[in-house]
Amino acid sequence: MILKSVKVGSAVASYRSVGSGKPVLYLHGFPTSSYLWRDVMQVVATNYEAIAVDFPGFGDSELLSDGHTWERLKAWVGDFVDALNIAPVHLAVHDWGGLIGLPWMCEQPEKVRSLFITDTSFSPKDRWHFLAQQWRAPDTGEESIGAIAHEGLEALLSSVTPGIERAAVDEYWKCLATQPHRAAKLEMYRSLEFEMFEPYMDIFHKTAGGRSRVVWGGNDFFVPPKVAERFGERLEAEVTVLKGVSHFPQEDAGTEVGRLHLEFLKGL
Repeated sequence: MILKSVKVGSAVASYRSVGSGKPVLYLHGFPTSSYLWRDVMQVVATNYEAIAVDFPGFGDSELLSDGHTWERLKAWVGDFVDALNIAPVHLAVHDWGGLIGLPWMCEQPEKVRSLFITDTSFSPKDRWHFLAQQWRAPDTGEESIGAIAHEGLEALLSSVTPGIERAAVDEYWKCLATQPHRAAKLEMYRSLEFEMFEPYMDIFHKTAGGRSRVVWGGNDFFVPPKVAERFGERLEAEVTVLKGVSHFPQEDAGTEVGRLHLEFLKGL
């Protein structure tokens, strides 16, 4: 797997790439990075080109000069795809990668061949989990995210995903390593209201129906498995809930997630 970079707008974007063939684009969430998808990509790369990008201010991607709102990051995905000239892509999302990537797909459906959805939300009726509510609150958010140290992030991730590797924690710490990085995350969280998804619902069902696959962690308490079942019903998609797996199935069962994704891609 090769770590590469490309200029996207005002900043350099970092991404991982492995394999050859039709491109598969992997989008991560918070507080992870492209590193999250490493085991999944190794499996899928036997038949496809697997690409995982670091969002701006995550991993090794630079911060943007014009803000980190949901709207800006959504447009940035399209800019990245255009910079690599890889459309149409098979799209895979997790956590904030879904909040950003799924509406982007609705705006540019011709650039997406299929969807692989893991542990994310995309409904105007959803609500923020307890940590997100803290970060979105004025002053409380600055205090809460400002208090996170490397050891605190490791403890938090270990409580969700027991046995997470120190190398993974080190990679994920990069998104909080400086005050500007933390401010960018608060801007991201505060810029999105779930009601903003309402205009996308009809086109999402029409464009993603019949070409989607859903895989979820059975022990996800941030975005519970009932959300996976809802995706399956809306999109007529097969759903797999992995027992004993957390909000980060790519960390807990990356090879199995990769096998399920590859199986889905081959069946299209």
